Amino acid sequence: MAAVLFAAGLGVTCSVQLQGARPQAINRDALYNDTVFDILQRKDMIKPLVQILMLASMGTLTAGVAAEPTKISVQVLARDAKFVGTSLGGARVVLENIETGEVLAQGVTAGGTGDTPLIMQRDRKRGGSLASEGSARFDATLDINAPTKVRVTATGPQAELDSANSVSATQWVLPGKSITAGNGWLLELPGLLVNLDSTPGSVRLQNGKAELEVSVNVQMMCGCELQPKGVWDSEQFEIVAHVARQNGKVQQEVHKVALAYAGKPSTFTAKIPLQNAGDYTLSVWAHQPATGNSGVATRQLSVVD
Repeated sequence: MAAVLFAAGLGVTCSVQLQGARPQAINRDALYNDTVFDILQRKDMIKPLVQILMLASMGTLTAGVAAEPTKISVQVLARDAKFVGTSLGGARVVLENIETGEVLAQGVTAGGTGDTPLIMQRDRKRGGSLASEGSARFDATLDINAPTKVRVTATGPQAELDSANSVSATQWVLPGKSITAGNGWLLELPGLLVNLDSTPGSVRLQNGKAELEVSVNVQMMCGCELQPKGVWDSEQFEIVAHVARQNGKVQQEVHKVALAYAGKPSTFTAKIPLQNAGDYTLSVWAHQPATGNSGVATRQLSVVD
């Protein structure tokens, strides 16, 4: 029969289909006034009633609980540098419910890289904000009706995907309790941008010799530039070119050369002699020992007769 159960004290109303019984109407008021003993005598009603009570006790019957708008502000700070913003395409941000995998919000940080003295040079008090007006961030509003464990993942910079890294963090987010004060939800993005676009992909042998001019651009993950004695001192970075030649199925390193600052911000160069025609792999490694920031750029090159 189709029965309607009303659990006093829980405010739960539920319809239950009981198999093997002829449909008939049950007066809810009469049932409400039954004693627990009387209900338990109806064997065909025990199991459905127990199920209802268990669901209610676990908090899964949440109908009528309104979601509360909860604001989240995500900022992505390059390690030992500034915010990842519009100048480099921003960092892509995804907020997801860890339990269900549902994407709660996504977008890209937008704005400037921030105030250099505030971020890099001033002593800060506890709780002090690194952000200034217009510094890059991604703002979202989550509609949640219960405490939710959220994972945020940032990937960037989007304009330099060959050098892009990802960073993520998790925390509980409570309905109506926004995360916007101070630095909001702050993520630190490690790495260095390394770009080999100015280096040729092939060189020609002349009188049995060739010279490869390696030119590389190295920046912080926010696009901040390196130069001698600057905020990001080029002398504090190790930048090395590795050249390997294909020898059957094996890559055999034939040169390892340190690059020197070329007189232009973030530009480093070296000349590497090559004597044999063939296919080579050029890989430039950049490293900042003080922070562990690293970046790599690789390209294939040919030496032709």
